[in-house]
Amino acid sequence: MKRRYSSNNPFRKIFRPHGGVMIITLLILLAIMLSFAIIGIATVIRERQGFVEEYRMKVAEQAANACGDIAIDRLGRDGAYAGNESLDIGGGITCTIRPIVASGGWIIQTESTVDGRVARYQIQLVNRNPVDITSWSKVGSF
Repeated sequence: MKRRYSSNNPFRKIFRPHGGVMIITLLILLAIMLSFAIIGIATVIRERQGFVEEYRMKVAEQAANACGDIAIDRLGRDGAYAGNESLDIGGGITCTIRPIVASGGWIIQTESTVDGRVARYQIQLVNRNPVDITSWSKVGSF
């Protein structure tokens, strides 16, 4: 007959598993998963900021282009139109039409700033009515 060890056996108490290895393993896995979560959140925040900056730049470009359209329309209706005005595009967005330069044609310069993002366009016309645009380009500065 096999003899069973009683619960007060000193060897059984020494070698009884206490779950320490399992707890340490779980803590290590938790730390790894937490680090992945933090890295993921940081990446999402960086990407979102990039999208916001890109959106602001697009809005500034669209506002400056809208100013160019308005300046061309006003110049086509009135040959004496000189520009040099700021316009409210809507939604708190403004753009500036700089003074129009007439030298063998017309040079229209527009600018818009949205939350620190600046967009500048230069438009060259050969004829104002009917409109004949020779170039419409984004420039860094005037």
